Amino acid sequence: MKIVDGGTFTVAPGEIINVTVQKSAAPYQASVSDLIGAAWAPKPAPNGLVARGSFTSPAAAQSTVSMAIDCDFIPDATGSFPPGDRYDITIQGNPAEDTRFSTVFAPGLQSRAFLFRTGGV
Repeated sequence: MKIVDGGTFTVAPGEIINVTVQKSAAPYQASVSDLIGAAWAPKPAPNGLVARGSFTSPAAAQSTVSMAIDCDFIPDATGSFPPGDRYDITIQGNPAEDTRFSTVFAPGLQSRAFLFRTGGV
């Protein structure tokens, strides 16, 4: 996997892509969309403050896969957020080449979109 820009990647045909979303403080309120162009195996689902999943990029050259991750922050009774409240998103190919680390800070609902393009001719 090679990073093209903030949310776009070039991947090898059949490459395994691992996605991790970790929250610094409860509650965990992130959701990961279904993939367009591939299938999760497994889809990231929260287990405590972390969700992990992966998918395999298409075998056909010039294929695309897209997804979005929505990160929401819930204030406490006083309307405040824990200091440093954030989601850390990690996207890594296998074999490991580039790794995209992205941090989403409170407050509010924020979305990050990602596009994976299979290299080749």
